Amino acid sequence: MLQEKSKRNVYYSEEARKRFYLLFDNLSNRTQHLLLSNNIDSIEGLTPWIEGKCDDFLKFRYCGKLTSKELMAMVLELRNHVEFKNEPLDENDLGVEGTLLSDGSEPPLTVSFNEASKREFKILFDKLSVRAQHVLMENGLNSLESLAPWIERRRNNFLDFRNCGQGTSTELMGMVLKLREPVGLLYPTEEDNSNNPETEIMQLVRQCDAFRSSFLDPEIKRLDIKYKQLGYFPFFLALYLRIQSNKTRNFNVFRQSSDIFVGEEMKTLSTVASDTGITRERARQIRKSQFRKLHTEITKASKCGFLENHKYDAEKEYELKNIASREEVAFNSNFIVWVVCQIDNRYKLLGNVSNAFFSSSKSAETLYAIPKVLYDCFDFESFIKSIENQLHKKRYYEERIELEQFVRRLFEESTDTDIFYELVKVCRNILERGYPEIIVNSQIVFSVNARKPLPDIIEDILRNNGIPMTADELSVVFTRDYPEIEQSPKKISSNALRNPNVIAISRTSTYTLREWSDIHDKRGGTIRELASEYLNSLPQPIATLTEICNYIAKFRDGVKESSVKANLLAEANNLFGLYFKDGQQFIGLTDGHIDDVYEKLDKQQERRTFSESIERLESFIKNNGRFPFSSGVDKEESRLFRFYNLSLGNLRKGVLSAEDAVEIERITSTYGHLKIKKERVSWDEWLERFVKYITENNALPIHSSREYTWYEENKALFEAGLLMPDQTSAFAFLNKIVSRISCK
Repeated sequence: MLQEKSKRNVYYSEEARKRFYLLFDNLSNRTQHLLLSNNIDSIEGLTPWIEGKCDDFLKFRYCGKLTSKELMAMVLELRNHVEFKNEPLDENDLGVEGTLLSDGSEPPLTVSFNEASKREFKILFDKLSVRAQHVLMENGLNSLESLAPWIERRRNNFLDFRNCGQGTSTELMGMVLKLREPVGLLYPTEEDNSNNPETEIMQLVRQCDAFRSSFLDPEIKRLDIKYKQLGYFPFFLALYLRIQSNKTRNFNVFRQSSDIFVGEEMKTLSTVASDTGITRERARQIRKSQFRKLHTEITKASKCGFLENHKYDAEKEYELKNIASREEVAFNSNFIVWVVCQIDNRYKLLGNVSNAFFSSSKSAETLYAIPKVLYDCFDFESFIKSIENQLHKKRYYEERIELEQFVRRLFEESTDTDIFYELVKVCRNILERGYPEIIVNSQIVFSVNARKPLPDIIEDILRNNGIPMTADELSVVFTRDYPEIEQSPKKISSNALRNPNVIAISRTSTYTLREWSDIHDKRGGTIRELASEYLNSLPQPIATLTEICNYIAKFRDGVKESSVKANLLAEANNLFGLYFKDGQQFIGLTDGHIDDVYEKLDKQQERRTFSESIERLESFIKNNGRFPFSSGVDKEESRLFRFYNLSLGNLRKGVLSAEDAVEIERITSTYGHLKIKKERVSWDEWLERFVKYITENNALPIHSSREYTWYEENKALFEAGLLMPDQTSAFAFLNKIVSRISCK
C-alpha cells in the first residue's frame, strides 16, 4: 500500500467508473475470472494499462492472446472516458483502494445499505457455492453490513480466511462487485445526491438484473425523456441501448451474423469467423450462446414490471413499424415480433426463428405474432404452406381466390362463425406481412409465373381456329398472338407432335387434334395406318391396290399407287404382303385369314445370289455398252445399279468375302471404261426416238410433243455452235432429213 504522495496521470470520473462496470459485465466468464483472480475489480486496477505503461495482459496466468485482446479492447474503450493529467495527488484523491491517508489511517468511506441492496445480498448469497457460503458463515459475514470493508474497497480478497482458496476468493469478490451497484458505491457525494435525485426510470432499471449497470447517465436521460413522451416504459429503446453498448467480441460475432437490424448487412458465419480469427464452428457456437443469453435477458426484463401499464400490438406490419418509429430503434420487424412474443403471453410465435435471423439467403422466413386464443383453433402453418405451394405451382393464367374461401378449406370447426372471421383477419395480417403482393382487397391473386410450353400453345391455336392447320399457318397465328416468343415453321413442326393431343396428317406438315379424326375431312395417321384400317374393315383383309388408294385419297391429296405399294411393302415387320389372283395384284394383311385362291409372293423368291447378280450385271454391260443407271430406267436396270454400288461400298469397308471381292474387282477392271454419264446416252436416245418417229410417220412430231421440243432446243444449240462434235455431225444429218420431209 502506498504511504506517500505520488503522481497519477489519469482522473476517473463518475461516468468512467460506470463505464468500467458496464464493460466488465459484458466480458466473457473466463476474462472476468482472470481480472478478479488478479485483484482487478475496479477501474483503478487498470491504471497501468490505461496510462500505457502495459500493453497486454499476457503476464497473468491462464491469459491467452484472445483474452488479452479482449481486455485491451476494454482498456481502449475506457481511455475515451478518463481525463489525463500530470498533477500531484491531493489528499482528496487518496482513499481509493489500496491507499492510506497521510496520517496512516484508512479513508472514511461510508455506504448506506437500503432494502433493495439487502434483498440483492440474499439473492446473491443463495447463488454461491456451498464452500463459499461456508467461508462467509464461519467468519461471521452473514449480512450485507459485514461485507462493508470489501464493498468500500478497504479489502480486496478473502484469502486471509481459513479454507478459502483463490477460486473461492474470486467467487466472493464477484459477489462484492455486484453489490457495489445497489449500495451506490461509486464515490457519490452529498452534493451529487442532492443535485441528481433518482428518477422513476432509474428505479425501474435498478430493479432489473438484465438492465442494471447497462446505462450511463446520457442513456438514462434518453430513456427518461422517451418515457415521458410515450407514457410507458420504452422497452425496445432500453433493449436497443443495451445491445448497442455491448462491444464484446462474442456479442459482435452474434450481431454481425444475425439479421436483427434494419440497414445493417448480415455477414456469413465464414466471413465473421475469418474476420475474428476463429473457426466457423466456433462462430456458430458463440452466436447460439449469445442468442440464448439475449433471450434470457429479455425474459428476465419482462418480469420487472416495465410493461404493467402497456401492451405492444404486433400483428400488423404497420404496428411493428410504429413501434420502431416511436421508440427510435433500428430493429427489423422480425426481431420486434420475436421480442413481443417473449414478453407478452397474449401471443404465440409462428415461424422458424433460426431461418428468420440466421439465414443468409434471400428466402429468409418471416415471423408472425398470432393471438394465443386462436393459435390452437387453426393450423396457421398449413395455411402458409398452402400459400407457398400455390406460389410455386406453374400457372399460365392469373388465378383469384376469395380469402374466406381459401381459409374455409383448412378450417375444420366451421360452426363457430365468430372464430372463423377472427381467423380470416389473422390470415389477412399474415399475407400483408409476408406476401403483400398477392393480397388485393378480399382476394388472393396468384399471378402468371410460367410461360406455356410451345406444344400446348399449338394445341390452343388449333382449338381456337377449329380446323387443321399447316406449320406455316400456325406460324402466322403464333407471330401475331405471341410476338415475344421466337419461332419458325420448322420449330413448330418439331414441337407439335410432342403434344399427345396433336397428330400429323401424313407428311404434309399439317396438324390436327386427335379428337377431330371423325369430324374433319383431313385426319391424322400414316399411309400404313389408313391402309390397315381399310383392310380390317373388309370380310377378308385383302384388296386391290386401287381400292386401297381410293380409300386413302379420302384423307390425302395426290395419292399414287406406286408410292403406296412401295410404302406398304417396305414395312419392316412384313405386316403387308403382295398377293396374286388371275394375274391381278392384291395387298393384304399377312396376319389375317386370306383364302388360298390368293397366291402370296414370297420376298425370298425375288432374292438373288451374289453370283446371279454378277452374271446379270455383266450381261447388261455387254448388251448396252455401259453400266446401269439409277433413275429414268426400268426396275431391273435400277436394281443392278444399286447392287453394283452397294458392292463397291462393301468392298471398301472390307465386309465382302474373298470370292465376291474378286468378282467385283474383275467387273470394274474389265468394263470400267464403259462408265459414262447418263446425259450423253439420253441425247442419243432422243435422237433415235426422233428419227424413228419421222421414219415411221413420214412427218414431223406435233409441236406440243416432247420429241419436237427436244428438236427445237438442240436446233438452237446447233446454230449457236454449242453441241459436241459428234452431236453436231449427227444433228446436221438429221436436219437434211427434216428439210426433205418439210418440202413434201
